[in-house]
Amino acid sequence: MSPNGEALLSVSGLSVAYGGVQAVRHVSFDVPHRGLVALIGANGAGKSSILRALCGLTPKASGEIRYDGQSITQTSASELPGRGLILVPEGRGVFRRMTVLENLRLGAYCREDNWGRTSSKADLQTDLDAQLESFPRLRERLAQLAGTLSGGEQQMLAIARALMGRPRLLLLDEPSMGLSPILVDQVFEKVRAIAAEGTTILLVEQNARMALEIASLGLVLESGQLTLQGSGEELLKSAQVRAAYLGEE
Repeated sequence: MSPNGEALLSVSGLSVAYGGVQAVRHVSFDVPHRGLVALIGANGAGKSSILRALCGLTPKASGEIRYDGQSITQTSASELPGRGLILVPEGRGVFRRMTVLENLRLGAYCREDNWGRTSSKADLQTDLDAQLESFPRLRERLAQLAGTLSGGEQQMLAIARALMGRPRLLLLDEPSMGLSPILVDQVFEKVRAIAAEGTTILLVEQNARMALEIASLGLVLESGQLTLQGSGEELLKSAQVRAAYLGEE
């Protein structure tokens, strides 16, 4: 929580509909400052719809979203990255015909805004160096087209590109999807490290066990509704979660 007691992100009564189908139903939750919140659920539960609604990419049928104490319910998607709310989408979303270096530099575009987050060339170079230190494989691929990278390398690039925007709230949508077990371990270790450095994270993830192991708070979404929430440790011990998402009786 912030010093005044407010969460960095507060969602109240959020509903999302596609045509006549209601994907998300009256969902409410908070994401505390410097927290790592994991949102888990089955395919089609509405997890990605929530992230897209938070970013203004999907229309909201009802509800309110407050970020850093201010309503962003009607804020345009193009404005939010400049305020530090940045999404790494499902499927990575890298610019395939641009180089790794060009992708990384584009990640910093949102810092040139009207919110006091502009940066000098020296600042940008410092951040670029930091990302290449954190993701050394990208340093070896700087001149390579992003579309020629492996799935794991593209995921690392997508995360590094988002971090170039200096997010206050980082939204991660299925970062382990399609990766080998070794790469999944690497991605989760990076996510844990980013959170430890002070970035607030809302993580949508089908690998429930690994997500809850690193989460300070876990949320369970079923058929568009939140059915459980608690610390990651508490949910890992929940019989309902263990049976439904961890493959245990």
